[in-house]
Amino acid sequence: MGTLVESAQFTCTVDMEYLTEVYRAARVLHLPVTVLYLCLRNQTHEPADDPLIGEIKVHQKSIYATQRTKLMMFCYKEGLRLVVHTFNLLPTQSISGLWMSPLCPALG
Repeated sequence: MGTLVESAQFTCTVDMEYLTEVYRAARVLHLPVTVLYLCLRNQTHEPADDPLIGEIKVHQKSIYATQRTKLMMFCYKEGLRLVVHTFNLLPTQSISGLWMSPLCPALG
C-alpha cells in the first residue's frame, strides 16, 4: 500500500477513543492525523488525548438537506490515496459502501 506519512478523516460523527484504537491497532498512531467532523446541536464530544491528532469542528446551522461527506485521505511517501465511504467513525457503525482510489503518484 505504501509508506504512510499522515492522514485525514472527514466525517459527520467521530468517537476519538475508537479512532485512536483503530490507529493504534494499525500501528500508525505515531503519525499525524487530522479529523474534520460535523458539530451538531446538542452533540457532546470528548477531544483526542494525543497531540498528533488534530481536530477541526465544522459547524452547521441545519441538520437537514446537507450532504455529509465521509472521506479518508492517506498521504504516503509514494503518493496519495482517497477512500470514500458511508460510515461514521464509531464502533457501532458498519461498512455499507466503500470506494478506494489507486495510489496516485505525487505530481512534479
